[in-house]
Amino acid sequence: MTKPKATDESAPRASPPGRDPPERIAGRYRVTSMLGRGGFGQVYAAVDELTDREVALKLIRHRDLTARGGDTTSASEDASRASMGPFGRAATRRTVTRTFGSTPESASSEAVSQFREEFRILTQLHHPNLASVFDFGRCKELDAEYFTQELVRGPVLSDFLKGASRETIAAIFVQLAQALDYIHTLGLIHDDIKPSNVLVDTDDEERGPQAKLIDFGLVQVVRGRAPHASADDDSIVVLGTPGFAAPEKVRGEPADVRSDIYSLGATMYAAIRGQRPFAGKTFKEVLRAQKDWRPELAGALVPSAGPVVAELIGRMLDPDPAKRPPSARTIVLELLRREAPHLRDHGPTKVDRREFARLLVEHLPFVDRDKILEGLLRRASEILLGNADAGASRSGARPRLIRTVIVEAPEGMGKQRLMAELRREIQIGDGLFIEANCWSSESGVLGPFG
Repeated sequence: MTKPKATDESAPRASPPGRDPPERIAGRYRVTSMLGRGGFGQVYAAVDELTDREVALKLIRHRDLTARGGDTTSASEDASRASMGPFGRAATRRTVTRTFGSTPESASSEAVSQFREEFRILTQLHHPNLASVFDFGRCKELDAEYFTQELVRGPVLSDFLKGASRETIAAIFVQLAQALDYIHTLGLIHDDIKPSNVLVDTDDEERGPQAKLIDFGLVQVVRGRAPHASADDDSIVVLGTPGFAAPEKVRGEPADVRSDIYSLGATMYAAIRGQRPFAGKTFKEVLRAQKDWRPELAGALVPSAGPVVAELIGRMLDPDPAKRPPSARTIVLELLRREAPHLRDHGPTKVDRREFARLLVEHLPFVDRDKILEGLLRRASEILLGNADAGASRSGARPRLIRTVIVEAPEGMGKQRLMAELRREIQIGDGLFIEANCWSSESGVLGPFG
């Protein structure tokens, strides 16, 4: 991911004195530029010299966490990312159950746990309108955790839709609604949709511009979550950005898929019109303006979008969640039905069919693999920790051992998915994971790895 020409609330902060981008990270990534900076970390454009691939590298330093208190995220003038107490995202987070390396004590903070959980969730998301995620690791030289993602070479949504045609607006709208429908189907809400969190990849000639929803740092698991009562006004701390966070969140009510729908409507409005739908620097100021919204106003405020898109955005911005479109899927279907003359042929391409087949397999239940995965993780723990401790006691230094586990099964039995699960858990637990393919002959001799 990348955020060139960031505007409005998306403007990256300048690097403070003495904090220039490092030349290399973890010995593997050659940094080419800084893309952005947040309360706890930085995002760099880098080249993964192991795979010869450009990546976006998101990094948080333990010393920054310690300096800022570690267990809460900072709030800027525009955005609040503070803890929500017992109802915040920490309640939905899954903790790391295994450690495969010498993880420092600071890596056990709440902020690092949330960073790891963001990566864990991203590894399970595969959609053409979401940025792909690659690797997780720890850089000892910087005392930092990092993960890498697809580097999107394109503008933020506000820049891309500035002066765009009705056809372009409708196409991007459909893509973002499809991405939301996908994550909502998996029981997640993004919870931080805004123009700076949407990039547009303009390099795909076959499929045209592709919107990419990024930054899942506030993602929440909503499936199976128990409802809770609204808190007192003075105790409400909102996750998100004023003007894009749904009014029910500001009132202390739980977010759900309709909150994301509101944020998408506000995002499309701001990107098309060039300003937020509601003025105000704080959540309470914006909330007062939101109360006066009438859906029929959208037609006059975003005329370039056309009457269908404008009317839909107007309903998405309704302060009453019950009056918004009930799901992202209904938005997709409505756009495809009512805006068909202004959408280019939306039939599935070969890439779309291949992607659909992969997504279908990716999210089938992990049948009969849990015990196998558990056994592999237990074996990895014995190898990476048990042998290391024994070797260290004899020589005083950690031995450099390489062990190989070979997973053999007929084609289509789920080896790749099993390895993806194993890779993720070992990397999050600070272990080194190397994967390769090999072949066997009738004699049973293994051929070269590739």
